[in-house]
Amino acid sequence: MGRLINKNKGYLYKASSVAFLFQLFGALGAGILFFVGDLLGIHILSPDNGFSNILWQIFFWATDFFFVGFTVYLAYLIAGVAAIAPSLTLSVYFAHFAGLYGGESLSLPMYADYFTTPSTLSVGGNIGYMGYLIIGLLVGWLVKLLFTAWSKLKRAGAKKIDSPVKKLGQKIKLLGSLDGMGVMSLLDLIVLILILPVVSGIITFFAVRFGIELPFKALADSLRPVLSRLFAQSRNFEGGLLLGAMAGFDIIGPLSRTA
Repeated sequence: MGRLINKNKGYLYKASSVAFLFQLFGALGAGILFFVGDLLGIHILSPDNGFSNILWQIFFWATDFFFVGFTVYLAYLIAGVAAIAPSLTLSVYFAHFAGLYGGESLSLPMYADYFTTPSTLSVGGNIGYMGYLIIGLLVGWLVKLLFTAWSKLKRAGAKKIDSPVKKLGQKIKLLGSLDGMGVMSLLDLIVLILILPVVSGIITFFAVRFGIELPFKALADSLRPVLSRLFAQSRNFEGGLLLGAMAGFDIIGPLSRTA
C-alpha cells in the first residue's frame, strides 16, 4: 500500500508540473494582451476589438484546460496511451458541458459560459480540482487493472484453445503458424483499445456523476437560500463566514466549488 501511495504521489507531481504550463500560457498570454492592448493602446488588441476577443478566449481556455491537461496526463502516466481518450472526454465534459444537461442554455460571452467556474453557473459540474484528480486516477487505474485482467484471461484462454488451433493448423496451411496465444492476441485491438477504455470511462463517469457532481449540486441548491438569508440578516458577516468555511475546508475540492 505504501508503494502504491508513493507511486501515485509521483504521478501527481508530474501531472501537476506539466499541467501548470497550461496555466502559465494562459496567464502570460492574457497579461501580454492586456499590456499591449490597454497600456500601449494598440487598437487591434484592445478589449473592444473582435479579434482581441478571440485571443482572450484562447488564453482563458488555456487557463481552464489546466484541469483537462492535468487529468489526461495523470491518466496517461498510470496506464499509457489507452487512458487518453476516456480521461480527455470526461474532463472536457465535466469542465464545460455537464450543466447543459440540467436544462441551462448557453449565452455570450463564451468565456462566462465555458470557463470551469462559469459566472452564469450554466455549465460545468461542481466537482472541483479533486474531482478531476479522481477522474485521472480512476480512469488510469481501471484501464491498467483491466489490461492486467485481460492478459491473465488471454493466457488462460490460450491454453484451452491451443490444441484445437494447432490441429486446425495442420489441416489448413494458412493457419499453420497460429497457436492459442496467437488467436487470443487477434482480439487485442478490439479489447484493449475499444472495449476496456470505454468500460473504464463509463464506470468513472457514473462514479463522479453520482458520487461528486449531483450530491454537491444538491448541497449547493439547498444552501443557496440559507446563504442568502445569512448575508441579508447579518450584513454579510454570517453568510461570508459560512461561505469562507466551505471554501477553506477543501480549498479546491467539490465543497469549495459548491460554495
